[in-house]
Amino acid sequence: ALIGDKTYYHLGKSWDEAQQLCLNLRRRTQPNQFIAISYEELTLSSESVLKRLCHFLGREYQPEMLDFHSSKEAERTAVTGLWSKVSKPLDATNSNKFLKEASPEEIRLFESVAGQSLDELGYRRQFAEQSEGYEIDGAKIAALDLQNQRLRAKAQRMADPEDLERRRPQMKLMESIQFRFA
Repeated sequence: ALIGDKTYYHLGKSWDEAQQLCLNLRRRTQPNQFIAISYEELTLSSESVLKRLCHFLGREYQPEMLDFHSSKEAERTAVTGLWSKVSKPLDATNSNKFLKEASPEEIRLFESVAGQSLDELGYRRQFAEQSEGYEIDGAKIAALDLQNQRLRAKAQRMADPEDLERRRPQMKLMESIQFRFA
């Protein structure tokens, strides 16, 4: 990915912060005003999740809603690159993709910083016993910080300038949302 963190440690921290914001909002919100949908639910049971969402919103479900990727709006959004996958159907094979792409060490790092959210959201940890006592010392964190900075800088250097310009409005939107909840 062009933007965002690159190490599993930093991805875990960012994901955990976002999930904790959502969990706190859920605790402060009436059940009829909050719906939680996991990525896994959405990709593995798209139709039933969409029906549940429509019911929650008081909208009538229409099967063509699953064809969102064919819309003109999806095409316009995908051109920017940041959200290019909106022009493609949901892909159930993306669930648990990290198991194929991440090393055991990377998964442990993620679980060590995001364990509370993983547990609260009902995710099964891959290395529960190890992660519960998995210590990350200051030197390791400093090395991960440096690695993350280098990888982020490399992604920016390698990016197509035109693609960066197309992404700018969406990146600003994402930053404003993050700032609002910081």
